[in-house]
Amino acid sequence: MLLVFCFGLGLYAMKSSIAPAIMSELFPTRLRGLGIGAWYNLTVALFGGTAPLVIQWLSNIGHSSWVLLVCRGRRSRRVRRHTKGSVLR
Repeated sequence: MLLVFCFGLGLYAMKSSIAPAIMSELFPTRLRGLGIGAWYNLTVALFGGTAPLVIQWLSNIGHSSWVLLVCRGRRSRRVRRHTKGSVLR
């Protein structure tokens, strides 16, 4: 079990290690702190705070198979412009 847990953490680390670089390219320098901090904390509070309530509600009404789908979630991916070698504003 420990090996599986460590493997999962390794995958998560590889995926999330590039997040700061991607987030810093999304906003101009003068708005970077506000743009990253405010929206990150808002989404964590909104989705992280309501996820247990939604999962419990789905379990209570008999849709326990939906809990796995809610936990996985689907994220839409937008195509972003590659900024390597260009000057960031």
